[in-house]
This record gives sequence, structure tokens and C-alpha cells, in this order.
Amino acid sequence: MKIRLPIPAKLLLWFTLNLVLLTAGFYALFRWQFGGVSNGLFASIAGPAVQRVAEDVGEELRQYRSGEEWTEVLQRRGKELGLDLALFIDPDHQTGGAPMELPADLTEKLVAQLPDAPRREEIEGRPEPPPPPPGEEGDGLSYLLDKRPFRGHPGGPPGGSRPGIRKGRAPMQDTDVEYLKFAMRAGHPASYWIVVRVPVLEGPGGYHPMLLVLRSDSMSGGGLFFDPKPWLICGFGAVLISVLLWAPLALGLTGSLRRVTAATQRIAGGDFTVRVPDSNRLDELGTLGGAVNQLAERLDGYVSGQRRFMGDVAHELCSPIARMQAALGILSQQPDEGGKQSRLISRLESELGEMSQLVSEVLSFSKAALGQTGQGAKLEQVNLAAIVAEVIEREKGAASVEAAISPEALVWGDSRLISRALANVLRNAVRYAAEGGPIQISAIPRHGKMAVTVADHGPGVAVENLPRLFDAFYRPDASRTRRTGGAGLGLAIVKSCVEACGGEATAENRDGGGLAVTLNFLITEPSNPTTPAA
Repeated sequence: MKIRLPIPAKLLLWFTLNLVLLTAGFYALFRWQFGGVSNGLFASIAGPAVQRVAEDVGEELRQYRSGEEWTEVLQRRGKELGLDLALFIDPDHQTGGAPMELPADLTEKLVAQLPDAPRREEIEGRPEPPPPPPGEEGDGLSYLLDKRPFRGHPGGPPGGSRPGIRKGRAPMQDTDVEYLKFAMRAGHPASYWIVVRVPVLEGPGGYHPMLLVLRSDSMSGGGLFFDPKPWLICGFGAVLISVLLWAPLALGLTGSLRRVTAATQRIAGGDFTVRVPDSNRLDELGTLGGAVNQLAERLDGYVSGQRRFMGDVAHELCSPIARMQAALGILSQQPDEGGKQSRLISRLESELGEMSQLVSEVLSFSKAALGQTGQGAKLEQVNLAAIVAEVIEREKGAASVEAAISPEALVWGDSRLISRALANVLRNAVRYAAEGGPIQISAIPRHGKMAVTVADHGPGVAVENLPRLFDAFYRPDASRTRRTGGAGLGLAIVKSCVEACGGEATAENRDGGGLAVTLNFLITEPSNPTTPAA
């Protein structure tokens, strides 16, 4: 099943899809940043916030000297941030915060990328440091830092009262510098990790760097790693601004297309006077509108010439036909021996009668078509009930016709054209469906127009023939006898008369059988009423 979408909906759909793809790409890129020393998107988005937190936590940690105090600080700050915080001497030795084990792949990355981190083989091949001697001051941290060999460092400074800086681990000279940060997604289940080198312990030549570890179960990290709210606000603002900028363009394009479509539909319906107002646009739609206008002008010229030719031919044929009928009348008064002459004269009169009727229909169609183009049509407010009563009296013959029309029903149109249209419709109903039951005529106001319907109980019309029922010279029955109809101009005349009054004619089969022809006339004066030609 194909879904039809207007152009604005398609533009909005593609814009939304584009936004979704950009968002997905941004998410994938940001997530990919959790895998190395951050110097890309992560550094530009989360780096400043992580730097501020690391500076604040580091400043507070530098006020204390024991692991217990550091643990208290880290737990309190972690609760405030919604993160798990821990402090590590190196990737395998934690010295503060809640117990935390770094994933193996994170440790490998740290060892490989941090410039002063010990290699795993060095750590694994080194014996654990012994416990501090009895009576030595400190909690073991100073002993671990000063006495534990590390990259060739023979031990702490003499006296052992103060932590020293390991050889191979460069001291940090200032706390107000950009800290080295490392981000990664690791573990099972996966968590998001950020490791920051933070100066904590002061020693000879600078500060001893430690590893401040921040862990979160979500990529947002409680808003520290990535806060989606500003991005959502920016995204919504971008969408709103884009809609405000693109909506006039989309509406302008679709409006022009609708006007071109409406014009071509009217041209297809036989109205060649329509023009597309968008032909002055300086784009492809303007070119299309100009082409449609040229098409309408050419067709209008062809059809108008054809109608004038038909009218001229019909008018010229009237005189010889009248003379032939007069001659037959004189001939019929001559003596007829054996009655043969009278039979021939009767047949000729019948043929001339059909020819005269055909010429009359062609002449009527030509006049109605001229009225449709505004030549000879006089639009005014007329009483519909009076016209219907006159038409019924003239056309019903022996048929039963029922009319349900309010005496106050008024329509806007040319009384001659309205009468001619109703007469042709009623004449067809009497001819084809008089034996099926009463013919019903009704008038109902509908959507600002008066819908005059002539309904019969006849055989109706095949569904495939309904769209062409009002075409000139089209007859569902191919026969051209008097019984089945004339030249197929009756309903074409109806259509031309009604459209000359600003209305439209439709036909449909009734559910219970029969045909219903509806003529929609204007109730109020149109904005540009047609006046008689000079």
C-alpha cells in the first residue's frame, strides 16, 4: 500500500531523518572517544567540566595526607556528582575511595598511553612492599611511595618522613595546568571511565601525580561527561529555526504546484480561459506556469475556432434545409398516382427533420459554448421554481414528473441557459426512462450552491461511460436512430450552459436504479459576473 504524502510532509520527514542521522553519528563519535587519551570531541565537550572537577577534588585532596581522609573526600564528592570516585597510585594500586578494580583492558590502555605509568610486567615482577616498621609515623602511604622501588628509584629520601617523587614519574610543577585525561568504555557490564592525572602530594621539585578515576554506568556521567539537556535545547532550537526558515519556502512551492494542478484540471474539464498566476516566478515553477498558460491559450484558440466554425456551418445549413423543406411541401401538393410519390416525400421529410434537428443541436451547442466563454451570457438572479415549472410544462409530454422546489428558490445565472440545460436533461429522462417510474426534480442548497437534481428510474448508464457523458458528440449507444438519440450533443449543451452560469454538472447512477443528473448553480453573485458581449 502506497502512502501519499504532501511535499511539506516529505520535507519535514527528510529533515527529521537527517537530524536523527546526525544525532546517531554524534552519539557514535562521542562514544568512540571513550577509548584513548582524549584530544578530540570528548576533550571539547566534557574536557572542561572534567578539568574543573579534577581541580576541585585535587585541591581538597591536597589538604589531607591519609588514605582514609582521601576516601572520605572522594565518597562525598562522588555522591554529589553521581559518580564513583577513586584515587590510584598506579593502575594496580588504589589508595583512596571505595574499593574499585580497574578492568584489564582499561589498565592495558593506561599502561600503554599514560607517559609515566609503570608497565604491567614491571608491576607483576615486583614483590609486594613490606608493611611499615613498628613505630614509624604515617599510615603506610608514605612508606609505599618512598620505599617501593619504581623504575630504578632506590627508595625514599633520608629519614623517610616525607613522600618522595619517583624517578621516572615527572613531577607536576603547577596545579593550575591542563591535566592529562583518558576516557574509555570498559568492563562487564560496560561502564564509562575517565582517568585524570591529578597533583595530590607535594614533594621535592613539584607535586606527585596520582590517578583520579571517575566511573559511571551511563555515558552522561551524571551530566559531567555529557549533559544532554543543552544539546536537546539546541537541537529543538535548530529544528524550530529550520522550520521557520523552510516553511515559507515549502508552502510557497506547494502553493504554486496546487495552483498549477488546479489550472490543469480546469483545462482538462474544458475551461481554457484559466491562467496560472505563478508564470512570473523566476524559477522552474514559473517556467511550468508559463507553459501551462501557453497551452491554455492555444487550446482556447483551437476550441473557440471550432465552435465558431460549427456555429457558422449550422447557420449556413439552416437556409438550404428550409428551402428543401419548402420544396417538398410544394411537391407534396402535386397529384400522386399510386401513392409512391407521397411515400418518398414522407421519407425525405423525415430525413430533413433529423438533419434540421442535428443542425439545431449544433447551433445550440455553439451558442452555449459562446456563453461559456462569456459571450452572450447575462447573469442575474432568477427564480428557479418558475423556470422548472415552465420546462416541465414544455417537455414532460405523457411522462410523470414530480418537482419539489421551494417557490422562493433563487439562483444566479442566465435564465435562457438554465432553461435550456434543464430542458435537455428532462428531455433525455423522458426519452429513456419515462416508463420506469416518475421523474423527480429537486433543488437543495449545498456548499453555497443550489443543487438541482433530475432523477429517473430508467436503466442508468454503464459506469465506464459516466466520465464522458458530458463530452460533445459522445453517445453511450452507438445507434443514431431517433429512438436512441441524436448526435450526442444534449448533455454537452447542458454542461456548457451550466458552466456559463458559473456552475458545474455531474451525473451518477442511483442505488435503486436510474440516473441522477445534478446541476449546481450559484446562489450568490460571483466575484466577476459575465456581461453580454458588445
